[in-house]
Amino acid sequence: MDRITPISRMVYNRKTIPESEIFVMNILRDKMLENSILIHCTAQGEFSNKPYYPKDHFSEITEDYNELVDMYDYVMCDTNCIEYNFKEKSFEQLVREIINA
Repeated sequence: MDRITPISRMVYNRKTIPESEIFVMNILRDKMLENSILIHCTAQGEFSNKPYYPKDHFSEITEDYNELVDMYDYVMCDTNCIEYNFKEKSFEQLVREIINA
């Protein structure tokens, strides 16, 4: 699975999401991650505008990149996950961490 809606929603709707919905999103996130391994990819890759992106989404990603990264880090800080930066850690190292999780 590439995206987890409760996490992405808290990040991309951070300016408009009501506090009560954040509470629900946290519960959903935790429930979805039970018996799962979450890999939090932290390295910046190349961005490209995908045809399925909503209007203005690509410009939001590129213009608000640092704020989005900070928000992802904030949302993920209390989540049991494996951090993976492909620029610093080999795929083999990641696989070993998954096996040992």
